[in-house]
Amino acid sequence: MTTQISNSNKKLLDFSDDELLEVAKEIQTGKPVFFYEQFFTQADYVKVMKRFGEPETPKLWMNPKEHPEIFVVTGKKYEDGSKVGMFGEKELGWHSNGNSRKDIKKILIGLYCEHPCEDTALSIVNTRDVWKDFSQEDKDYYNNITCYFKYKNNTMMELKEGDPELEVMDSHVGQIRELVDKHPHTDEEYIYFSYHFIRKVWYTPPGGKRQVVNRDEFVDKLYKKIMRSKYMDHHIFKKGDLILMDQFASLHRRTAISDVNRELWRIAADYSTIMPHKFYDIPDDPMLVSFNEWPKAGKSRKKLAWPVLKKK
Repeated sequence: MTTQISNSNKKLLDFSDDELLEVAKEIQTGKPVFFYEQFFTQADYVKVMKRFGEPETPKLWMNPKEHPEIFVVTGKKYEDGSKVGMFGEKELGWHSNGNSRKDIKKILIGLYCEHPCEDTALSIVNTRDVWKDFSQEDKDYYNNITCYFKYKNNTMMELKEGDPELEVMDSHVGQIRELVDKHPHTDEEYIYFSYHFIRKVWYTPPGGKRQVVNRDEFVDKLYKKIMRSKYMDHHIFKKGDLILMDQFASLHRRTAISDVNRELWRIAADYSTIMPHKFYDIPDDPMLVSFNEWPKAGKSRKKLAWPVLKKK
């Protein structure tokens, strides 16, 4: 794929299905794909994302009634002091979409800039490329790590009691999953390292019993291996910019915001339209279970690896 498709001013609304398929494939490598001067209406933005797949529509306070697929990301508030959107104006730590959820299929994230803030930077780290560069010794170890993920306040972000965002985040049951997994579309391995959400860590040696690992020491050591500049991209939004990111093969973070009027439109979707896959038909992945349900599940996601299906 050429850089004339990604990192482009060409209007996504004018892309053919074949071009969008190439965009999807590039996103799944873990690299963010940038498009400039798109100048979407909300309806057009939703239309573009639906050409990739099905967006989530939770219909919360930050979702416009006419277009519930959109999450408004802003620090603006109404006259009564209530929030217009989500993720406010404070710094956001490294994360990906749905780290506390029991089931994650909306792995394509779009961030479109409606109102910029030139002092705020978005950073993305490619966890697929990180894994490729690991030594065989590291791969042998981390391939046998399982983690319990659940949101904990004042880690990725700070929320006050009574904040509707905190209520939403706390409502997610969490998930237990292997640290290293295979992407359903590429069959390539990546590291699922949303470390702010990691509550517990286990190591299971081949043929041995599961062992508890010191969580803080584990995170500190792995953080130094992953969070390196050569695996990162950085971006300061201008109006009309769109970034597309894969939530299995990358993580992202944001610096604090000085202009509360900054506004992004976020859509979380899957690739089910452009790249049909039986991954999207599975009602509940047997490895993605709540903490209380495990270790009854006891199955490996990699042993259940789905074959890569190509669009016909």
